[in-house]
Amino acid sequence: MRTVVACLASVVAIGACTGDDGTVPSAPTGRNAPTVEVLGQNLELLPGIQNAFRVGFEPRGSSVDIIVTARPDTARITICPLGSVDDALPAVTSCRRDLPSGVRESVGRPGFGGVAIILDGDDAVSADLFVGYPEAGRALAIRMPVLQSGSPGGTCDDNACNPFFELRPTRGGPFDARATWDGPEATLVLLQGRVLGRAQTATGLPYVEAARADGSAPLGIDTTMSAPGEYALVFRHRAQRSGDDVMRDVRIDASWPG
Repeated sequence: MRTVVACLASVVAIGACTGDDGTVPSAPTGRNAPTVEVLGQNLELLPGIQNAFRVGFEPRGSSVDIIVTARPDTARITICPLGSVDDALPAVTSCRRDLPSGVRESVGRPGFGGVAIILDGDDAVSADLFVGYPEAGRALAIRMPVLQSGSPGGTCDDNACNPFFELRPTRGGPFDARATWDGPEATLVLLQGRVLGRAQTATGLPYVEAARADGSAPLGIDTTMSAPGEYALVFRHRAQRSGDDVMRDVRIDASWPG
């Protein structure tokens, strides 16, 4: 099993846009209907259905556009549509097997509300994720079976190789997030700044911490977002060290201005 070598964290983020550029599917009412993009980078996928990486959302309609870019690109990825992030996995016949790496696919089902990403094979891989959909609501749920500890320093500084999702809200308003897990103490923090562009490394300027909570499970933060802006919700080990400290059954729920 590969260990992510980093100040290991999970950064949860969501983007909203109009959909006019064609990067996300159109809502049934027209191309100008509000849409949401979920952009994830450096996700660690572990093999086996028991290690499915789950993402829940609130789309308008019964499908989303999804792109999984795996490293290596020969990794075998299965995508299963779910009614919610907590659903049992469906029969494999209803899933998209051997999803091509880096290729946009449409995935869905009646009553659609999430996906399970399953890695076939024996070795863990790193992957990037894009999900685009016309919005019915602005809430996101993420379930990770394992979040491993890592080592700070080196080329992995500043979110260069830990898993994260980018956030670019287009409307200001209240934001809240909750995290539960089994394992050591953690940090839940909302960063404001160019996390995807690694602005801290590029400019030497730190991110602004809009809100933060430290300690044992559960953790929660409530704050107000301004728009337009760039944010990232980070969930990570509080003790940033390598070793066998593993968080299990990680769940993060977030909602943002709508």
